[in-house]
Amino acid sequence: MREEAADAGRYKANLLDDTKAYPKIQILTVESLINKTQRVDAPPQANSFAKALREGIREKQPDLV
Repeated sequence: MREEAADAGRYKANLLDDTKAYPKIQILTVESLINKTQRVDAPPQANSFAKALREGIREKQPDLV
């Protein structure tokens, strides 16, 4: 199984000057991920959520007569 994962090749991310190649298939166990003895070897992820601009303080509406 590990041989097949290694035969799948590596992925090179097109990030700024990231020259590292990441394995396309990784064999990890849930237990090792929870115990933090293994981690996913992946390129850094960009934040997909844009941060909203803060609105200025609104003036109080005039009272209705």
